Amino acid sequence: MKFDVEKLMSGIRAYIQLRNDEEKKELYKTLAEQADVIQSLRSTVKDLSSKIEVLETNETTYEIDEAVLSGLIDARIDEKSEALKTTVSIEYDDERTFTVTVDDLVKTFEVPAQIYKGIHEEGGEYSKGDTVTSQGAIWHCKQLTDEKPGDSEHWQLAVKSGRK
Repeated sequence: MKFDVEKLMSGIRAYIQLRNDEEKKELYKTLAEQADVIQSLRSTVKDLSSKIEVLETNETTYEIDEAVLSGLIDARIDEKSEALKTTVSIEYDDERTFTVTVDDLVKTFEVPAQIYKGIHEEGGEYSKGDTVTSQGAIWHCKQLTDEKPGDSEHWQLAVKSGRK
C-alpha cells in the first residue's frame, strides 16, 4: 500500500493548526472572563478604600460594653433554650406497667414479666404473665382472665403438684 507522505504531513499540520486555533479561542475567552473579574475586584477595592478613608477622617470609635453584650447574648441563649426544653416523666405501677410522658405525648406499655400472685382467689382478675398456686400446682396465666386454673384454656400448668 502506497501513500503520499506529503499529503499525510499536510493533513496532520492542518489538524494541529485547527486544534491550536480552538485552544487559542478558549484561552482568549478565559482571559476575557478573568479580566472582567479583575475589573470587578478593582472596583470593589476602590469602594472599600473610599469607605476606609471616610472612617479614618471621621475618627469615630465605638465602645462595646461587655456586660451589656454578655447580657444580650445570655438573653438570646435563654430564649432558645426555653424553646428547646423538654419535660420527661416516667411512672411505674410496681408491677409491669410503665407510663412515659414527653411534653404532651403519653405512652404506656407493659413489660412481659412473670409475677407470682400467691394462692388463686376465686373471682380474682389475673393478667397475662401472672402465676398462681392452685390445687398444689403453679399455673401461668396466658391472657386476661377471672377463671379458675385447670378449668380454662387461659391457664397453663407450670409446675405439677407432687405425689401425696
